[in-house]
Amino acid sequence: MDLRVKSTGEIRKKSFTLNPRPLDGLILRIHHTDTESQKLRFLHTCFNDEGNILASSDNNGNLFFINITSRKFWGLPVVNSCTLLQFSSFKTCEILIGQRSNEIFIVNSENGVITAKLFGHASPPNNISFSSCVYCLTSSKTEAIIWNLQDNSKLKILALEEGSLLSYVSFLPNSNHIIGCYTDNLINVWEIGSFKVLRAIPATTWRNINIKNFTLSYDGSFMALSGNDPCIAIYSLKAWKVLKFVNMPEYVKTIRFLKFISYKKSTNPILGILSGHGVLSFFDLLEDIIISELKTQNEILKVDHSGPNLFLGCLISTGEIEIYDLSMFVEKPAKVTALTKKKMKLKLHQKIPPNKVVEFKDELEEMLNIDKLRLILKEYGEYPENYRMMIWEQLLQLPYNKTVYDAIIKYQAHKAFENLDKEYPMENRSFKSLRCLLNNLVTWCGFFSHVYYLPVFVYPFVKVFQNKPMVCFEAVATILLNWCQYWFEYFPLPPINILAIIENMLLEWDPELLRHINNHGITSKQYAWSLLESAFSEVLTSQSWFIFWDHILTNEPSFLICTVIGYNIIQRNILLNLKDTKEIENFYHKQNPLDMKKFLAKCYKIKEKTKPDIHPHKYLNMFTNLEKGVYPVFHGYPKVIIENETQKLSDLKNELRNIEVEEARLLLDKKKQIDKMLDSDIETIEKNRLYEMKKACNEKLQNQQIRAKHHLQRLTQLRKKFDQHQAKILEYSKNDVIRKKLLATDMMYSEIETNSKTDEYLAEKAEAMLLRHYSELIKHKMQIEALLKEDSSSIDEPQLHETIRKEHRKILKEIKKISQSPDANERIRQYNVVSSLLAMDDLIRKVETALAKELSSEYLDLSKSESCIKNMQLQTETEELEAEVSNLLNALSKSRIDESNSKISTQATTNTQSAALMGVSEQNRDSENEYINYPLISSRNQLVASVSNESYPPSSKVSKNEAQKPKTKKFRRWKKKIPNKSVRFANTKKFK
Repeated sequence: MDLRVKSTGEIRKKSFTLNPRPLDGLILRIHHTDTESQKLRFLHTCFNDEGNILASSDNNGNLFFINITSRKFWGLPVVNSCTLLQFSSFKTCEILIGQRSNEIFIVNSENGVITAKLFGHASPPNNISFSSCVYCLTSSKTEAIIWNLQDNSKLKILALEEGSLLSYVSFLPNSNHIIGCYTDNLINVWEIGSFKVLRAIPATTWRNINIKNFTLSYDGSFMALSGNDPCIAIYSLKAWKVLKFVNMPEYVKTIRFLKFISYKKSTNPILGILSGHGVLSFFDLLEDIIISELKTQNEILKVDHSGPNLFLGCLISTGEIEIYDLSMFVEKPAKVTALTKKKMKLKLHQKIPPNKVVEFKDELEEMLNIDKLRLILKEYGEYPENYRMMIWEQLLQLPYNKTVYDAIIKYQAHKAFENLDKEYPMENRSFKSLRCLLNNLVTWCGFFSHVYYLPVFVYPFVKVFQNKPMVCFEAVATILLNWCQYWFEYFPLPPINILAIIENMLLEWDPELLRHINNHGITSKQYAWSLLESAFSEVLTSQSWFIFWDHILTNEPSFLICTVIGYNIIQRNILLNLKDTKEIENFYHKQNPLDMKKFLAKCYKIKEKTKPDIHPHKYLNMFTNLEKGVYPVFHGYPKVIIENETQKLSDLKNELRNIEVEEARLLLDKKKQIDKMLDSDIETIEKNRLYEMKKACNEKLQNQQIRAKHHLQRLTQLRKKFDQHQAKILEYSKNDVIRKKLLATDMMYSEIETNSKTDEYLAEKAEAMLLRHYSELIKHKMQIEALLKEDSSSIDEPQLHETIRKEHRKILKEIKKISQSPDANERIRQYNVVSSLLAMDDLIRKVETALAKELSSEYLDLSKSESCIKNMQLQTETEELEAEVSNLLNALSKSRIDESNSKISTQATTNTQSAALMGVSEQNRDSENEYINYPLISSRNQLVASVSNESYPPSSKVSKNEAQKPKTKKFRRWKKKIPNKSVRFANTKKFK
């Protein structure tokens, strides 16, 4: 299918047809030409998520969309040259286009309208990925940006540290994580949102592979990565470890691209591996086998997979796009029975007869005759790939001088191109073959060590004859002798004579092109010599280069010069459009789209129709092959100049070696001096370090002390605040307690007032009782006095005794009645005084009893004088009793005051005292009984004396009023002091 660009600006969809039932899987080939029938080159291609539309862009910025299911295609207006294409996962009708101006355009694929422009990248974007939602991640070498495709806003810029570059960054499928690979082969996994590093995978995990290719499986389970070497590391993103290392077969030298293939019928993950030769291999990861390989006529540069529709888009080195049916390559072929070891041994040990060997050689020579080979080349345009090396050997007529070649190998004096590995980095096997060939060429002719472009020229031939070093050497030597005639006559300058021939031929065939090139300062050194010194390897693909040299080796040496003219003429349209000198120079150092059939036809035309006077065969010799048994001496170079230069170079090398030796010696001396200086300076340095450490420690301690002081100040302030707060709380609680205690004190005060009133009543009652008893005592005394005054005859002793007994019984009843009353416990203290009075009454009764007994026995014998003396003694005893009664009354008042104070202090003390008083009351009862049962005084004289000495009313010393007055005043004084004690309760110290 051919796409043509028209400047009408209208978008029209055109139909096309697919290749029905393709045997090789190719269903569509797409190539592109402009209005002048100039072939354009596709640079980028991608499928949409549904897998039915393929988008592609060429080097002029034209966009094309091919709908494979509806079999229609259409183009969009020019949007400048782009760096990548990617369909949007958020809107199926939109495509994201990365520009060289660091922008990203979002274009509607149906009408070509630019719906949005994304700005923010500092370098051209190189990758686009989408999350499960509306987020899009675009990345370049210097940064990555997350976009929200709903409003096309910028969410986050993931900037890098200075000196770091990104190799790859993408969303992890089926997760909210981002995975990125740096140019130093470190891989990080970040979490979206917090952008925290979840995983950091060092390069040592995969044997320090210099990562060039990076791909993720569609379900996010596996990751595959590789470098230039044919080794692939398979990493599990679930277990976070390397599962295996896959080593490719020997014929795969390098890896160009990796891509996981999604195939519904296969449960095993399939990895697409694009080798450096442009061959796509489909590898089963679980079974470790290559299922199939896709080989095209030209190299495959890029691959994209359509997903559900099983289409595979391949970008070819010629600038075309080929679409294949993926099912023909992914489905496993039928098993083939392998040869057993026994069968292999039988086949190996079978010997071929000598006559058949001779017949086979004769048939081969007849088959490889130069005339027949030319017919094959004219018919098919190239030689068969499997027999190309054999045909080239036949065309070059190699002698196979094994003995001479072995001598050259043994005679190698020095290695050529010592910095070859730095100038031309490549895989190990190719490098070794190239090094061996260059050493052999320099050994054959030392001049070639000065030819700086020789590695570039011979490297393609090394790839052809890699397994045959002797054949490679003889083939390159033959080519140098025949097709490189007069190249080295003016070395180190380019071959001026050959370039003059080319310029004259180009002037004849296309003077306009020559004029255009010369106007931009381009000479034959650029448009001719750059092609010859690289043997056209820089401008042709590998497959095209093989075809090109098939024709070069089949024709005479002058045909190579004709190809230079043909290449410039076939590319004239591109060259005429180039206006910059640098662009024209770069054109001759990169691969460009080229139709090999037209190119070769043009070359043959130039060879046949060029004028004889300017034809190159006029100046070049015919082909001469190498002789058997000896290699010719190469002398096509300026020997004198080269020898002088060689001598100068050897002298310079010797001087350089001497300088290096001297420099090494000086460095050694310098190192020794430095070591000595270091030994002396180490101590000072250590002292300085110790001093600095001490200083730093002191500063740190001072800082810590300052911080500690600040903390202490803060603590003291907090403590003060706490103490103030605590004082407030305590004051409040104290006031609360005082308030509660005041309430309790008021209640106690009211209770004390009530009790004091009761005590007053009881005291008054006790006083009345004491007065009654005292009056009775006086009455008894008066009766006794009356009896004493009466005559003895009138005294009736039995009657007196009866009276005393009645009084005694009466007193006992009264005491029993008082002790059995319900408020006896409360009045115990009051009854103590009463009991003391009762004791006095008992004493009086004892006196009366004794007096009665004395009166009954001795009344008749007493004289008046004795009665007077006894009366005086009785009066004295009576006064003593009155004094004792007054003392008891004072003790009663004190006991009442102490009782009130004890009630205020504690209630427990009151209960204890009550119990003690109960015991006292019991003792008083016992004492009462003792007093009652006290024996009567036997001395009648004493009774008479006591009665005679007692007088009533009491004497002036202790009168009745004086005895009662202190008791009443003390009680009233105690009653007045109660409010003062309740007021002192507010002060704790005073209260105590």
